[in-house]
Amino acid sequence: MSNKSNPYQDTEKEILPILKFTNEPLERIIKQKSCNQTLIIVDDYNYKIINKLTGIACKEIIPIEDSNAKSIEEVKSSLEFNRVIAIGGCSALDFGRACAKSKIDIIIIPSILSTSCISVDCSIIYDGNNHFSVKTPIPKEVIISFPLLTKSNEDIVKRWTFSGIADYLSNISATIQFIYENNQNLLKKKPNDIIQVLNNYLPDCMKLLKWILNDFTELNHNALMIIARHLYNAGIIVIKNKNPKLSAGTEHELYYYLKLHKRYNRDNPTHGELVSIGTLIAAKMLEEQFNQEVLFLKLLSVFKKLKLPTKLNEFKGINVKTEDIIEGFEHVKNSSLFWKELYSHDLLNSCYMAN
Repeated sequence: MSNKSNPYQDTEKEILPILKFTNEPLERIIKQKSCNQTLIIVDDYNYKIINKLTGIACKEIIPIEDSNAKSIEEVKSSLEFNRVIAIGGCSALDFGRACAKSKIDIIIIPSILSTSCISVDCSIIYDGNNHFSVKTPIPKEVIISFPLLTKSNEDIVKRWTFSGIADYLSNISATIQFIYENNQNLLKKKPNDIIQVLNNYLPDCMKLLKWILNDFTELNHNALMIIARHLYNAGIIVIKNKNPKLSAGTEHELYYYLKLHKRYNRDNPTHGELVSIGTLIAAKMLEEQFNQEVLFLKLLSVFKKLKLPTKLNEFKGINVKTEDIIEGFEHVKNSSLFWKELYSHDLLNSCYMAN
């Protein structure tokens, strides 16, 4: 298969991040990994915890709210360090990776499994009203600490973890978008064949979809390990193939539009909850245009299992207004041929009212 047909082809071998699972608490991990020349980047929530710890050798501990371009440049220009430890959710991990210069060790410690960005070699940076992706060094390690992941109450852990799964499953809508623009014949096969097509493009993502649909019952230790490994794999795929086209499409543009223009709180709705809307609508467009119903039904079942919105009245539960979604899609639909040609605002009703 040519690179045009499938951009996720291995190119050259990279030294990939090492994935480690541990039952050690955050304090012990930091003491083991940090030294006097280590820069520790941490989100506001975890800073309150880390700032109380004693006996930690480091260059500086910097709390951050988001991956702001100006703040990142200030850190890079004012501090000398030979290692970065980034702790928290996606913003802290993005910030930490972006601070690292070439050949500087980066250690990633996600405190929540909220997105599929834990192992990537790029960061999303915000500069005023703009956002952009920058290439970063590949992390040396991704450390999954179970005491850290489960420190919050069960409902919070579930919501953020399900958000991370939704973020990874948005690869499906991005891939549909890519296929539509490069090889529409693959979408015109028999109804059940679309699953095999997506299996060829996204084997790990589709494996996760199947696992949730058939085997996932509760968010226990084993389930967290399975999910963390899949989210780690999501980043490894991007590193290996040097192309994010199957990882983010118009469903992510909707997220960025709403974050900028509607000022939604970053915690409610979550990143994954917002991109899930575009993922489900993309599957609905595929059903209506190409008679590919099976994918929509599978995603619908999985989203219900993950407590993601599948009905219009459930948008209120994640603090989203229906009119904002309609407005957002009208502004971002021209970002791809698939959405430009097939999207209409009636799809929101047909997708979310018939369930």
